[in-house]
Amino acid sequence: MATNVTPVPSLTVGGWIVTPQQKADLLMAYFYESMNNQTYVFQGQITSIQYLIEQNSGNMPKTCDAIRTALEQYLGRYYQSVIVQVTSDDVTSGNQSSEITLTIYISVTEAGVVYGFTQLISMADSKFMKAVTINNDGSASNNSILQQLTT
Repeated sequence: MATNVTPVPSLTVGGWIVTPQQKADLLMAYFYESMNNQTYVFQGQITSIQYLIEQNSGNMPKTCDAIRTALEQYLGRYYQSVIVQVTSDDVTSGNQSSEITLTIYISVTEAGVVYGFTQLISMADSKFMKAVTINNDGSASNNSILQQLTT
C-alpha cells in the first residue's frame, strides 16, 4: 500500500479498501446508507444524504450546495483532491413532476491520478429514493463537465 493512500475501513472480508474505485463506491454507499442520528458519540459528524435532503427540504439550490460541500469534505478525508458538481432537474429546469433527479459529478485524485465518476440520485417529496452509478459514460463527458469547474 502506498504511504499517501488513505484506506477505507470495511466490515467485509476485504478489510481495508485501498483501490480508488472501490473506495469511491464504498464511501458513496456509506453516504447513502448512513443516518445522522446513528451515533451519540459522533453527533454532527455523520455525512448522510437523507439528513441533507431533510435539512434543505423545498430549496433545491441549497440542497445541491449542501450535498456538494458535504461530499467534498467527506471524500477529501480519503483522496488528495476532490471536485464535486451537483445539478438537479427541479422546476427551475422545467421538471413538473414530484420526482427530482440530482446528478453528481465527482473527480478525485489519488497518487497523482484523476478518477471521475457520476451518480444519479432520485428524490420524491423531499425523500431519498434511489442512487444509480453511471457506467460507460466515457471519460470525455466527465472531464468536460469537471473541466468547467476548474477553469
